[in-house]
Amino acid sequence: MLVHVGASKADQDNTLPDVVVLPYGETPSTCAPCAVHRWVALMNAVDRRQTMTLLYAYQLDVHVCGKAGTSPGLISSADLMSGAPFLRATYRNRRSARIHEQGITGDALHTMLLARMAEAGMNPSAYGFHSLRAGHVTQARRNGASTEEIMRAGRWRKAETVNVYDREFNPAARNSVMRLGL
Repeated sequence: MLVHVGASKADQDNTLPDVVVLPYGETPSTCAPCAVHRWVALMNAVDRRQTMTLLYAYQLDVHVCGKAGTSPGLISSADLMSGAPFLRATYRNRRSARIHEQGITGDALHTMLLARMAEAGMNPSAYGFHSLRAGHVTQARRNGASTEEIMRAGRWRKAETVNVYDREFNPAARNSVMRLGL
């Protein structure tokens, strides 16, 4: 799935073609396109009953994004053309579920991240959104991703920036000098 990112820190005027790729996940629970399909279907729900029905009807162990012909997908590309914010404020309790029209704030996302970390048994006090970027860089390098691949995914223009986020930065690793056989 290709996603156009509008105005961002790197492109505040929204003049550059800023597209990121959301690859299919191996499993539905790690599949970003499945998450997008489920979320957009929820945003398109017209009333509380339909929203609640959708919340409880999703089979989280089934791809709903159309991966390799697994399904036609819950949504079409037309559903993604709305000018409305993609990340929206939500409210849910046992009797009600609402998705608001306004976008969610960065502070609310930060609070949500820290709450999910605490629920997972982690100490959230030393983490924030840049921890996600650092984790991406560090794990991608562990898995053999090149600096150029990481730069593309993180939308960075300088390789030095990638090194700043790498929590295991080691200049001797992945260095051609180490392959000279000396």
